[in-house]
Amino acid sequence: QVAPAVFGSADGAPADDSGESSDSDSSSSSSSSSSSSASEPSAPKRKTPPPRKQRAARPQASKEERAMRVPVTARLSQLRIELERHRGRGDGRDKGILPALAEIEDLDNQGLIDQRMLRETRLLTELNRAWWRRESHGVVARRSATLLLRW
Repeated sequence: QVAPAVFGSADGAPADDSGESSDSDSSSSSSSSSSSSASEPSAPKRKTPPPRKQRAARPQASKEERAMRVPVTARLSQLRIELERHRGRGDGRDKGILPALAEIEDLDNQGLIDQRMLRETRLLTELNRAWWRRESHGVVARRSATLLLRW
C-alpha cells in the first residue's frame, strides 16, 4: 500500500498525519502554549493608582468682598426660610413666593451668589427638593427650575 501524500502548511511547517487543516494546527498549538503558561505560577500584576491632582489654591477674598458677603448670606438665609414656610403651607398654586424668587434671581444676576453661599445657606438644597418640581405650578415652578439650572 502507498501512503497518501502529505504536504506542508503555507508557512513551511510540515503537516501532521492527523489530517487536520493548518488553521486548527495553529489554534491547537496556541492553546497548548497558553495552557502551559497558565500552569506556571506568575505574580499578580497590580495596577498603580493614578497620580493625585494638585488642587489650585483658592484665591482669598478681599476685605470688601467679605464685608459684602455677610449681608448677602444673611439675606439668602432669610429667603430660604421663606421658601421653607411656603413649601410647608403646601399650596403649589400660591404665587406669594414670587417676590422672594425674584430677589434671589436679582442677587444671582448681580453675581453676588457663589457656591459657598448656596452651601452655607442651604438655599440650593431647598430649591432642589421634589416639592418645587412636583407640587409647585406655573411661574413658581419655572423660576425655581431656572435657578437650579443656573447653579
